[in-house]
Amino acid sequence: MSENAILIVRIIVAVILVMGTFGNSFTRQGEEGFRKWGFPPYFRHLISGLELVAAVMLFIPALALVGLVLAGVIMVGAIATLFRHREYAHSIFPIVTLALIIVLATR
Repeated sequence: MSENAILIVRIIVAVILVMGTFGNSFTRQGEEGFRKWGFPPYFRHLISGLELVAAVMLFIPALALVGLVLAGVIMVGAIATLFRHREYAHSIFPIVTLALIIVLATR
């Protein structure tokens, strides 16, 4: 994969993580989802903060792999939560994001 393609995938993953940050922390849907899944009220802000940190880390060469691992763990948690609550259609986006993270981590 070319360096330009890697950069594009890195930007896509970062944008997804930032979108997740705002979707989880600042929307009613995010709040209701975390409540429905049984998480404490602060948890959505914790996950949002971790997503934002991971997105930034993707662009710091010394921390990029750590950021990918963090983002991957967040996506695995999202997938597990959605599967546990039988929200399979909603799990497609985190699955695709996890696949992009794996591509970046194994390049």
